[in-house]
Amino acid sequence: MATSVLIGSARPSDHGPLESALRRKGIRASIFTEGTRMLAAAQESAPDHVVVDLHLGGVSGFDLARTLGEQRTSILVDEDEPDLESLRRNGLQIMVRPRGGAESLAEQIERRLAGEKRLRADVEAVDPSDPAAVRARLLAIVDGDEDALMRAALEDPTTHLLAGSYLRRRRLDEAWLHASANGLGLGVMRIALDGLDALARDPDALRRAELEVAGVLLTELDGCDLPARDAPGEFLVLAPGASAAELGRRAFQLVGETRTLRADGALTVSVGIAHAPHGGDGSAKSVESAADLVARAGDALEAARRAGDGRVCLWQGVQELDESDYRAQG
Repeated sequence: MATSVLIGSARPSDHGPLESALRRKGIRASIFTEGTRMLAAAQESAPDHVVVDLHLGGVSGFDLARTLGEQRTSILVDEDEPDLESLRRNGLQIMVRPRGGAESLAEQIERRLAGEKRLRADVEAVDPSDPAAVRARLLAIVDGDEDALMRAALEDPTTHLLAGSYLRRRRLDEAWLHASANGLGLGVMRIALDGLDALARDPDALRRAELEVAGVLLTELDGCDLPARDAPGEFLVLAPGASAAELGRRAFQLVGETRTLRADGALTVSVGIAHAPHGGDGSAKSVESAADLVARAGDALEAARRAGDGRVCLWQGVQELDESDYRAQG
């Protein structure tokens, strides 16, 4: 089967020559001039790779990369693109448009696809049922650095909080079982930066906003809480032993401490809370697992985002909380 790529190009005159050059290399290309149609095609057909102009109309290359997955999408930029370094620092795959026209761009796309094919072969060569072999291969990749291997698995590189995948896959179920066995409370906060469209063209501004939220989480939360970056602009906090009232106070602290993010009205911080008492009063019956608890916090977060302007909601209905009540308890 031919390798397939989707290409979003802001230069219609290049489309025919580029498609022909790729076809000669055994690569089937579908080329778009508008981002919304390209996004729909990418979600429908699952191409081997996506190459998209940063300044494509409709949906920008930055937004497409975030939506489709940064490892699956290369952003095509001109050599003199002023945001080139900030895009690279933001962890995006960059493809600089070569000077040789369609033929040179086709060769560059072919090299990118070949590199990905080698990576997939490298991964598939390791037997996942042999932990020793997997570990040896990973250590070889990081030149035997045990600390680097551990950080890569546990830490989010953007904010240096825990990685959301680690918190979800390893710590949530563990905390749920401990809380259940000992009759303790367990809370989850889901936090989102709203208004990210305003930062779509400025990856550095998004990173600064995320770092500010991360800093507040590290300084204002209880020492037992586990904060993680879950996705761009989204955070997840696991709070073992916390009561719903304590979670409410921490949530309003977070919203208050991040008000500088919203000085120009561009960003808001919304928080959704879910809590399972595990105290024998029957109030946790509708929450049967850690995954349920995270989902309930997600429902509360969506309610908070709909209310707008930095709201906090508790899953229990879902009800919006009044900040003055939590000040009085503080």
